[in-house]
Amino acid sequence: MQGSNVTSYRSGGRRRACPSRGFALGVLLVVLVACGDLEPVPPAQLEDGEPVATMRFSEGLPSLPGLAQRWMADRSLEPIVEQWRDGWDRSGARGEQIRAEAIRSAAPFLIAAMPDDELERSLTEVTRAMGAVEEALLETADSDAFTGSLASAAQEHRSASEALRRGDRDAALTHALLAADHLRATTPDAVARALLVQGDDALRRIQADDTYPEVTRRRGERLLVGARDALDRGETTLALRRAWYAVGLLHTASDDDHSGGATTPPDARERDR
Repeated sequence: MQGSNVTSYRSGGRRRACPSRGFALGVLLVVLVACGDLEPVPPAQLEDGEPVATMRFSEGLPSLPGLAQRWMADRSLEPIVEQWRDGWDRSGARGEQIRAEAIRSAAPFLIAAMPDDELERSLTEVTRAMGAVEEALLETADSDAFTGSLASAAQEHRSASEALRRGDRDAALTHALLAADHLRATTPDAVARALLVQGDDALRRIQADDTYPEVTRRRGERLLVGARDALDRGETTLALRRAWYAVGLLHTASDDDHSGGATTPPDARERDR
């Protein structure tokens, strides 16, 4: 990606298709999967049809909760996992700090419990995801929105590889999970949560302001509540849209210079599609 310090991680080309006629249904399905007759889903897809461009991953990124659930059956890491989850509902740098502290605390326990090849597999998943994101952004004008996250992910990935080479597996896992989190920060769920934090901050600032239009405040508050409800139902696209409109509405009405990112106030058709 031109203009960034992101290391290039390119994935391979498509697999060749093979004939499928004349086979029974069960055999046909096996052949289709094995030979690639069905078009594979890209590992990462840019979603730029919404108010904010995001990245959706079809293959899972390694995560602290995922590894803890798989390799720590006694749930002894659950308090640390909850700390990590809480970090996604905190603002910017503070949220990153909370998640990083949780990962650093959990890494030694996970390394002790995981098989030897699990660390390498997690690092490979991050490498593949980074390459897929870079390819998805090759021909889009929205690449600048991802530069910071990709640069941070690339730095953590390099640190993970270096730690692995010197035999520091705790540090290697820590950096691999931090890299995955920087990629995860570009997903609709993470972006929606970040917007909700911004909306809550704007709402707190105006609640004591008697000059702020009450009808607009209530409208913004309803949008934030609706965004959280959509997140709870797993409707991340709807949550993202509602949170984005809420932030724009609250900032536009509260800032005289409209520096918060002025938007046209949403109607029901715009925010609920």
